[in-house]
Amino acid sequence: MDFAILGPLQVHTDEGPVEIRSARQRALLAALILNAGQVVSADRLLDMVWGDAPPASGARSLQFHVWKLRNALDP
Repeated sequence: MDFAILGPLQVHTDEGPVEIRSARQRALLAALILNAGQVVSADRLLDMVWGDAPPASGARSLQFHVWKLRNALDP
C-alpha cells in the first residue's frame, strides 16, 4: 500500500486506488501517516482531526472513523 500526502491524499494498492471519501477519515489517515511508527494517543488524534472543536462524543467518534478507515483500506 502506498500513500501520497503532498497535494490531495491518495492511497494506492496493487488492485488500484482506494477512495477515502470522508474528510475526517482523510485527516485521520494523514495524522497517522505523519506519525508512522509512533504511538499516537486518542486525545492527540482528536486534536489533529477536529482541532479546537472536537465532537461531544470524542472517543466514540474517533473509534467510528478508525473503524470506517480500516474497512476502506482492507475491505
